[in-house]
Amino acid sequence: RGHHVDVIAVMDTTDAPKSVNFGEDSDVEPAFEAPKQVVAKLSPLVNTIRFVNYSQPENPEVPKWYGHEVNSKQYVTSDERVQMHVRQFATMERCYHEMLDLEFDHGKKYDEILRVRDDGYLMQPVKLLHEMNPVPDVAANDCDSWGGVNDKALLVRRSAAKTYFTSFLKALYLDRN
Repeated sequence: RGHHVDVIAVMDTTDAPKSVNFGEDSDVEPAFEAPKQVVAKLSPLVNTIRFVNYSQPENPEVPKWYGHEVNSKQYVTSDERVQMHVRQFATMERCYHEMLDLEFDHGKKYDEILRVRDDGYLMQPVKLLHEMNPVPDVAANDCDSWGGVNDKALLVRRSAAKTYFTSFLKALYLDRN
């Protein structure tokens, strides 16, 4: 519909890629697609695709206060789950900086940014923020498990993107509240 769409795929291509939802000992085998498959599927649909090979931190430091706040799942402890969150937040920051580079390359800023987590998917067309009344800064579904921000997919205005993409790690380590 006349939109300029670019994709930044920040992907872990190591032999044992990490996912936000699967622990090392999980019985569920995550279905990671090879980077070439991702590029092949997306290339006809977008203007630019930037693939970023990003090896996530192996054992990131876990803030103790946050580990106590996050519930465990059947396949991971709360500490392992928090490590998954830290990896995800580090990947989000990398994505943001790649987005800045693409804006520089194109000579203009994006209006809206859609972020989809590595195990997320879209079931229907996305209603863009500027089509909503009133126009919000952020649009996301509720989080089913604990009432926080749903991190599977989120649409954010460019003016709020830096805060969204870069504040999770800072808040995690610098500001308990």
